[in-house]
Amino acid sequence: MKKRYSLYTIVFVLIIAIAVIVLFFGSVLANYQRNKLTEGKIQEIVQLAEVIDRTTYSSSALYQKNIKETMVEEMAGFSDLRYIRVITEDGGINQSSIKGESGKKITNPNILNLFLAGSVIEADVIFNGEKIRSIIYPGSGGQFIWIGFSLESVEEMCREIVFYGFLIITGCLVMISLTIFLILRISIIVPLKKVIEAFKDARDGGLEPSIDTEPNTEIGELIDSFNEMIKDLKYYQLNLEEAKDVLEVKIDSKAKELKELNENLESKIQERTKELQDKVDELEKFRRLTVGRELKMKKMKKIIEKLKERIEKENK
Repeated sequence: MKKRYSLYTIVFVLIIAIAVIVLFFGSVLANYQRNKLTEGKIQEIVQLAEVIDRTTYSSSALYQKNIKETMVEEMAGFSDLRYIRVITEDGGINQSSIKGESGKKITNPNILNLFLAGSVIEADVIFNGEKIRSIIYPGSGGQFIWIGFSLESVEEMCREIVFYGFLIITGCLVMISLTIFLILRISIIVPLKKVIEAFKDARDGGLEPSIDTEPNTEIGELIDSFNEMIKDLKYYQLNLEEAKDVLEVKIDSKAKELKELNENLESKIQERTKELQDKVDELEKFRRLTVGRELKMKKMKKIIEKLKERIEKENK
């Protein structure tokens, strides 16, 4: 027997498939949003570097060193910023938000080579055991603005977007699933079960109309067609029963006629048999008379011959 699946199972599998597809595209959109937020964050840091460059690039008469350092430290206190360094061409740290770094010199050749690139450089670095992002911005007068920042706020925002998006998608899927299951149950499953029961009833000989559930869907058309079929079958059944009754009456009449004809035939056969027997008896009697007569004639002939012989003897 062919294996059948419930409509609930099929719909459930479809909903799971839709959920997987939605989650897949949701993850793609989340990654896209993360990339866009990261690009926006980097753009903000670049703009901050521009502001710092314009602010710090000034003559010592206007801005004293301690004022510059205070400004850098205050800016570095913003959320996600880990450090701000103003580097000279030879690698000297002019200002730094990290205490004790101002006045020192960078000797790492790899970092110095980054300063020589002449364009904004992005790189992932480890700072105090934390993986962060950094940019090196080529500023005015040969100075470079080196800013280290964390993407934690971006990740937090992405997590919130994913969380609330997941809640919204889950809520929508639950509502859609409940709606589909309710519609499926009310408009399809229940009417179909009634149709199946009615078909089983009809198969067992029950032709009682009809199914009272009539949804305004294709199922309703199916039920209407089924009810019409039941009515037609009941009409044909009644006609067949009437034809059967008429046929039984005709058969009884014919049987009675055949019985009477058979009785008449038997009577005639008995009469003819009796007549034939009588004729046979007459013929037998005639045969017997004929046989006796022939015997008598033979005796007469013998007597006559003997008389002739006697007469002839006497005449001599």
